[in-house]
Amino acid sequence: MMSQRFHLFNVGFNASLPGLYFSRQKFKETFPPVDNYEIQQVIITYFQSFDLDKKENHSHLTSALDIAKHFDIINLDLPETYTDYFNWLDELVAEFEKKFPLNRIEHYYFLYARKVAELIMSLGLIKTFVDLQLNCKQNLDLSSHLKNKIKDCEFVAFKLMAPAALLSSEPRQSCFNELYKQIVDSIQLFKDFQIGNAGVEQLLKIKSEAENFSVMLQTGYAKCKDVLYDLRNDVY
Repeated sequence: MMSQRFHLFNVGFNASLPGLYFSRQKFKETFPPVDNYEIQQVIITYFQSFDLDKKENHSHLTSALDIAKHFDIINLDLPETYTDYFNWLDELVAEFEKKFPLNRIEHYYFLYARKVAELIMSLGLIKTFVDLQLNCKQNLDLSSHLKNKIKDCEFVAFKLMAPAALLSSEPRQSCFNELYKQIVDSIQLFKDFQIGNAGVEQLLKIKSEAENFSVMLQTGYAKCKDVLYDLRNDVY
């Protein structure tokens, strides 16, 4: 049933999207103190803004758990810390992959949605690193963090190539390949940035592109989700 594919797509996204919230929490808790008092206060104030996403994060987690119950995956507690969350996600993914292994097409709906959410997470962290560097008036050098997240985006895009082609081969599901092509085009823009020597203007451009990319991903995800919703009562 197509309804199963719709639910797998939904749970993959909702389970993985909180990775941004928890990655920011990890970054906050593991970020080393700086010697300059004023800069340290700017950093602390900025880190406090991460908590604004707590409610939305909780909503995604509870939605994922509710859908998991639909697949008889019930022995998972709501994670509270970033360590709990990443262990929780590994366990959730393992449970779904037992039920839907690589030789079943359903596996790739779950995978595709998770990878889209991972891209949104990386883009959110790129914005975080740029904001911090700008707010601290370039007294912090987070270029290595930016480079790593851009590489993460490139790797995720590579992982999406085959699932995008496979899912788009299904009737009326060209949206998966359309979104993939937009992802590849957007990542190419990041490859053109000179991260190590980025000044204020370049950093602002990186931030703007990350925000636009993230909006595009969420719009593309919603489009694919709507397609699957419309197809949910079909039987292939």
